[in-house]
Amino acid sequence: MRIEHRFRVMNTNALVIVCARDAGAATRKRIEDAEAYAHATEQRFSRFMPDSELCRMNAAAGTWIEVSPEMAEVLELAYGLHAQTDGLFDPAILADLERAGYDRSFETLPEQRDPAPRGPRRTVRFGDIELERGRVRLPTGVRVDLGGIVKGWTADRLAALLADVGPTLVEFGGDVAVTEAPSDGDGWEVGVRSPGSERIIGVVQVASGGVATSGIDARRWRSGADWAHHIIDPRTGEPSRSALVQVTAFAADATFAEVWAKAALIGGADESAKMLDRHPELRLVLWRDGGEPVASRGIPFMYGPPVLA
Repeated sequence: MRIEHRFRVMNTNALVIVCARDAGAATRKRIEDAEAYAHATEQRFSRFMPDSELCRMNAAAGTWIEVSPEMAEVLELAYGLHAQTDGLFDPAILADLERAGYDRSFETLPEQRDPAPRGPRRTVRFGDIELERGRVRLPTGVRVDLGGIVKGWTADRLAALLADVGPTLVEFGGDVAVTEAPSDGDGWEVGVRSPGSERIIGVVQVASGGVATSGIDARRWRSGADWAHHIIDPRTGEPSRSALVQVTAFAADATFAEVWAKAALIGGADESAKMLDRHPELRLVLWRDGGEPVASRGIPFMYGPPVLA
């Protein structure tokens, strides 16, 4: 039996679909417990909740602090992906993000913000943090934002929690985790939308793994005469100005897909091509500003955009 459960968390819409082998009360309780886990994860990782573990960790920068197993796991994943993406994924950009105007929860953010004066370029990166057996020390003055990895990670965790109930799909605002294909098909049908619209430009059958989309159109605001957005290029400390406006990534899980989508968006088409050469398991759909999408080879489209040569 197909069970759909929707809720709101992390300032986005969440969807859980389970093709349950048993649709009884125990299964529905498992799905409700998965939602509770998502809310607890938001409480742990939110930069907008002053009592969150993330905020406490940021406030303790410069000293060693004990962290939860969940925080340690995400920090270790982020540390490794920071290196794999050559620094294009860098959670130590919270000050840059706030200076760009994203200093409060997005639903309360005014559409027009005054441009903030540029401060001195930061000299530390996420790779400078110290991790050691369940504790961490951030460099003095450094604060991190793990919003670029936590949605995908949480989707993966929920999908794993429900995997024994039946084939499961979990989506958080476009980040999708899938455990196995439903029995009535070759995979879950996942649509890829065009930037800033509901138009589906391709449908992919996903039997397992993760899908994530990163774009500059969903969370943006006016900064003087220009638009600003939440995808910060750590090389400049400013919102990304690459020629790409949206990237969809397909990877082994939603965590990796979320991070690689952002890194590709920031790096642009040339860096994305290098990523695909170095990581043949990765698949990308790239959308240039004012152009049409192109997809790397190997994406199981039922129908979709042109393929990169």
